[in-house]
Amino acid sequence: MVKDMAKAVCCEYCASWYHTRCEGISDEVYKFLNAGGDQIHWFCKSCNSKALDVMKLVQGLKERNEMLEAKLDEVKGQVEEIALVRGSFAEKIREITREEVQEAKEKELRECNIVISNIKETDHGAAGDPDQEPVTDNGIVKQLIHNVLGASDVEVVSTTRVPKVKKQGETYNRKLVVKLGSVNQKHKVLRIAKRSRDNDDWQGVYINPDLTKQERKKDYELRSELKRRRENGETNLILSRGQIVTKTNAGASFLHRGHSPAVS
Repeated sequence: MVKDMAKAVCCEYCASWYHTRCEGISDEVYKFLNAGGDQIHWFCKSCNSKALDVMKLVQGLKERNEMLEAKLDEVKGQVEEIALVRGSFAEKIREITREEVQEAKEKELRECNIVISNIKETDHGAAGDPDQEPVTDNGIVKQLIHNVLGASDVEVVSTTRVPKVKKQGETYNRKLVVKLGSVNQKHKVLRIAKRSRDNDDWQGVYINPDLTKQERKKDYELRSELKRRRENGETNLILSRGQIVTKTNAGASFLHRGHSPAVS
């Protein structure tokens, strides 16, 4: 028991008071402990090793906590990055969906159309002949389809020059976008389009399907590949239904270097 006025120190671990003499504390050390206040910590002999163990444990926990916080910050950064990627991916999906919807609309608008190139632009009739009908794009297209190609049952719904307006000084003949009565009529005209080559008056006039921007890009890439392969020595190559195929002597097409066979 420590009496009042006796020199004693308190163990900060067990909170017990001890005589300085019992703990072997000199007067100088006692004065130093008192002068240090809260900045100096003292443990009794029995608690000293325990206190050191606790301090080591606390230090270890502190270090592990710092490592855990660093790891959490890393995970947080990864989660934020994933969220950004996910948002970007979702936006890309929406963009692709919009493009596909727009492409479908464009195809639907063009499903009955053909494009005719190199027809001279004119909307005038024969001079001084009031009985002759004006020579219009619509009339010329009907003459080509009904008389030259022999498809008198095909309905010509409308004809439109593209682009709608020429730039000043341009003299080329704009292409004609022609809307026909049905998809079947369009396919019929495309099947017999080569007949115009047998007529001297229609040399250089070409009939093609009305393609969307994406379809035109794909068609350009296919034709570029066809040209490259022909220049590399490959022969009997043709384009058929969006494929590059090899044409046999019998006129049949077969699978060529990984390309799908043409649909007949």
